[in-house]
Amino acid sequence: METSAIETVIAAPVQKLAKTRLIHLDLLRGLAILMVLGAHLPKSDHMPFLIDLWHRGGGSGVDLFFVLSGFLIGGLLFDEFRRTGGIGFKRFIVRRGFKIWPSYLIYLAVCFVDLARLERGAWLSRLRRVMAQLWPNMLHIQNYLFTPFQHTWSLAVEEHFYLLLPLLLFWMMRRPKAGPDRNPFRAFPAIFIGLAVFCLLARVLTAWLVKPFDLFIHVFPTHLRMDSLMLGVLLAYLVRFHRSWIDRLYPHRTMIFLISVALFVPVFLIDHNSTAWMYAVWPGPLSLGAAGLVLLAFFASQKNPRSTNPIVRAVSWVGIYSYSIYLWHVPFSQSMTLHVTSRLEGHGIHSGWTGMIAIYVALAVVFGAVMYRIIEFPALAVRDRLFPARGLSAIRDPSISSASA
Repeated sequence: METSAIETVIAAPVQKLAKTRLIHLDLLRGLAILMVLGAHLPKSDHMPFLIDLWHRGGGSGVDLFFVLSGFLIGGLLFDEFRRTGGIGFKRFIVRRGFKIWPSYLIYLAVCFVDLARLERGAWLSRLRRVMAQLWPNMLHIQNYLFTPFQHTWSLAVEEHFYLLLPLLLFWMMRRPKAGPDRNPFRAFPAIFIGLAVFCLLARVLTAWLVKPFDLFIHVFPTHLRMDSLMLGVLLAYLVRFHRSWIDRLYPHRTMIFLISVALFVPVFLIDHNSTAWMYAVWPGPLSLGAAGLVLLAFFASQKNPRSTNPIVRAVSWVGIYSYSIYLWHVPFSQSMTLHVTSRLEGHGIHSGWTGMIAIYVALAVVFGAVMYRIIEFPALAVRDRLFPARGLSAIRDPSISSASA
């Protein structure tokens, strides 16, 4: 039987990574990217109630991404230390580069051409004006300086963290008297508490001293958001070095789920961009809710690594392509949605809000899946051929697949 092009795009990555991915972590990725898609809907006073909730609270998907990313990246580094007694930092940076940069650079190149096409005047002056807009993206400081593609601010935060975390762990490993248990990271919980307090105070002071509200000042900066990534790393640390503490939480799964969901509820009900305590204080509790969901996904992966639930499998499939969906949905999936809906209206078909949202989500997911197959998946294949993962033992233990990161 011949395989259709759509089946090739959808099934091939799943089949190749089936042995190295944990479906419940991809489920969280899928939930997070679907939430982010809602945050970037065009705002309107005539939004249906549920869509308005999705739009208002969808940005919390970034917090879920941050905690999950910290859990995965921290787990990879801790697993390597437990197995080899050290951490190959250069190898880590190179592997992260293969994951992030090929898709990102091609995305920026396409954006560059598209912006230049829309500019007027001589081509040299066009290129200068476009470069003046995009250069923060090239240096990953787009969370501090304006860029037309401000949704990439969270990628800048993660890139900064990928550089700072290995430095912190290297310093901790170089400290004398690591102890007979060979755990040089015993101070990690205290370091996390210190960082969490710093980020909270920094957010509160920024909200108090700087008005009016500005995303580039109150939400995007790395020094205001690192605590959520570090919380994920702390969870990874506890799973590796204090597993008995984590196991004691297993009987309380239902309570953890209810508390975690409750911590997400306020962002869907309150406009956090106009409420100071929401963007200054609530990122901390929100990250705790995200950590609870990550912990539940970890528990589920231990009990049933290969769920047969069709909804879980569908959302986890979206999660596989989350990075490409994240990159390309602004502005390309958005503009394609406007084009499709206008064409439909030209034929007398009025999609309405519900139809437009369905088209938008479908285009974002399919376009992201296609770009994954064209760019991201081949880059990962080259990476794994040149720099094979060293964390495969973690898949058989209580840990996380290296392919998931």
